[in-house]
Amino acid sequence: PLLRSGFSLRACNSRFDRAVARHLRRNSRQFDAVYGYFDTSLHQFREAMRRCLRRIYDLPTPYWRMVNRLVQAEAVRRPDWADTLPSRSSLAEAASQRDEELQLADLVIVPSPLVRDSLAEAPPFNAPVVVVPYGCPTPASSISDLPSPISHLPSSAAKPPLRLLFAGTLSQSKGLADLLEAIAPLGNRVQLSLAGSPPAGLPISHLPSSICHPSSSIHFLGQLPRGELLAEMRRHDLLVLPTLYEGLSLVLLEAMSQGLPVLTTTHSGLQGLVENGRHARLIQPADPAGLREALEHLLNNPDELASLAANARLWAAANSWADYRQNLRRALS
Repeated sequence: PLLRSGFSLRACNSRFDRAVARHLRRNSRQFDAVYGYFDTSLHQFREAMRRCLRRIYDLPTPYWRMVNRLVQAEAVRRPDWADTLPSRSSLAEAASQRDEELQLADLVIVPSPLVRDSLAEAPPFNAPVVVVPYGCPTPASSISDLPSPISHLPSSAAKPPLRLLFAGTLSQSKGLADLLEAIAPLGNRVQLSLAGSPPAGLPISHLPSSICHPSSSIHFLGQLPRGELLAEMRRHDLLVLPTLYEGLSLVLLEAMSQGLPVLTTTHSGLQGLVENGRHARLIQPADPAGLREALEHLLNNPDELASLAANARLWAAANSWADYRQNLRRALS
């Protein structure tokens, strides 16, 4: 019904795009350039090109062809989680528009080397690509003012469980099935909190039984307001996001700003921006065995976890939203 009534996200994007194009036709002399985002820029870019205006394209996620390849492989690897992945039809609907938007651009802004490299799978285009990473929230206090994320762990053999936090859509796009498989053999050595909700339009009852009937070591926090999520980050020991693909995960940047170390994949957008093993721990996507090994390593090396926490927060402080604005101005100039 939403699709037929014109209230789908795609229909809303199209109306916005056409409205901007009409505004350009009436007021083109007021502007030098158009800054547009994927799925919302086709008509405004066409109009801007006719009027010799520069066209700047912001691509926040890996190119759709890369996403399509990863999603199709994942649907075969984990068919019971296929309903939580983007459908082939939804990716195909936007394919031609995204290809043309890219080809009309004079400059492409991306948040990470991963998105830049994903454009190798795009059809030929002429625009230069500039990496402008997103910023981190300003830390609320100095590192010395915050408790260590593992301060609750005593030196004795009887240690409380390592408190893991997953924040994001409860889907296999975020690698949730891999996380559940990885922690199963760890038993009561870990405790997992899930902050998020199912993909749009998918009831939680339609998720696999491993989510619908979790063990006592898995706790649902639901979809949290940002302030509450930041507070939860300060109450946990490790953020785990074994995502299949991200442009640059904002939840990782937020966690690092709170002094919460992160364990994520090389497809999270962090690779090439942080030093693996110092600012964050990066593993390969779609590898539950590798994820379990990384968790066991951190369980057995709490000093390394504390070092990750301190260095993550230092990195976040040096990569603020003010830095993002400055870098974006530099790219546009």
